[in-house]
Amino acid sequence: MRWLRVKESSVQPQTHHSYRHLLEKHTLPYIGEIPLRKLAHANVEDLMVSLDREKVGRRTRKLVLWLARRVVGYCVDNGLLDRSPVRSVDLPRRTGPSPRRAWTADEARRFLEAATGDRLHLAFYLMLLLGLRRGELLGLSWSSIDLEHAALNISQSLRKSPGGGLEIADPKTESSRRRIHLPSDAIVLLANHREHQNEERRFAGDAWRDDHDLVFRTSLGTPIHPDNLKRSLKRICLVADVPVIRIHDLRHTHASLALQWGLDDKVLSERLGHTDVSFTRRVYQHTYEEQHRRAALSMQELFGRPSKGELLSD
Repeated sequence: MRWLRVKESSVQPQTHHSYRHLLEKHTLPYIGEIPLRKLAHANVEDLMVSLDREKVGRRTRKLVLWLARRVVGYCVDNGLLDRSPVRSVDLPRRTGPSPRRAWTADEARRFLEAATGDRLHLAFYLMLLLGLRRGELLGLSWSSIDLEHAALNISQSLRKSPGGGLEIADPKTESSRRRIHLPSDAIVLLANHREHQNEERRFAGDAWRDDHDLVFRTSLGTPIHPDNLKRSLKRICLVADVPVIRIHDLRHTHASLALQWGLDDKVLSERLGHTDVSFTRRVYQHTYEEQHRRAALSMQELFGRPSKGELLSD
């Protein structure tokens, strides 16, 4: 497909691989045999309904629709179509409760307590404490951590390569390159973690791999596969008796609790590596039941004077 070939030179390999996967698995099997000029609004609607019936996740369906709009829009721009039949297509309305996207502070504490002693305890701790992306965490090197000045620099990311292995790559965006200041408790845990890792290095001897000087590794020094992080998260969630959430939802939890605590929007946005402050608040802020309880203001609290009932009671 020409659009894929054009995009190959302007996006990272993993992103291009994702585009191809979405097209080949979730798009072309349904509408791939329809001639381009005969593609109609109804065909794309049927595609969305079919994916919904097959229990394809809403996020994947949104990406399929976004990608279809980009591909067809490219065809319109290049004179292959007069207009886009995809532009006004919407996802089928969601049914049932929305998925959980963020823990409460109590749930986060219970999870970390249950993870105590686990090999990945510090990894989960830093994701909740700093809101790091999974690839940023697993690609973190010791040379990027400044223990003396209590800060770390995000300059690379670990990701799955199109060939199925792992590779160190540039961060997701230019704004993802950032310096994050650390609290004192994180400094202590990182120092202890390094001592433990040095002990593992000595024990492994010649079998130790020293690729990329990574902070988080296996017992032989190799990078930790992202899927192993996901499996550990689910296992610890069950032990802690907290809702099972996605790895990325640890970032949601951090941002939501930071906003609830009162951290400045701009500061949080920069710590998360965003360029748009409004995006940070729109996507990552979640309200909690306790916030709704506090919102039940009395007349005096809301308007700064006694309510009528309070006047009568006097």
